[in-house]
Amino acid sequence: MTLKDKLILAASAYDRRRANKPGYNIYALAQYFSRIDEVLADIDAGATPRAALLAAFSDRLLDALLTGIGEPKHTRDEKDAARGGWAYQPVAARTV
Repeated sequence: MTLKDKLILAASAYDRRRANKPGYNIYALAQYFSRIDEVLADIDAGATPRAALLAAFSDRLLDALLTGIGEPKHTRDEKDAARGGWAYQPVAARTV
């Protein structure tokens, strides 16, 4: 199973768990897949999978994706250092 397969499987499972909860976004899964494509491009450019995911996702979804690729859940210090935000900034392209 490729890294992309693992990420898509983890994102799909996370979305299924969220489906019956209040405030569920029916468009979220497509957004996750789009972001996964950006993360994979970042990894191809030299970023580590963990760093790329930390920069792209947050909270429970981040933990689901990390667990899906065999990584431990994120720590608060890691997330603060990753400087994730609304717009994805590829890790491999950062100069600071």
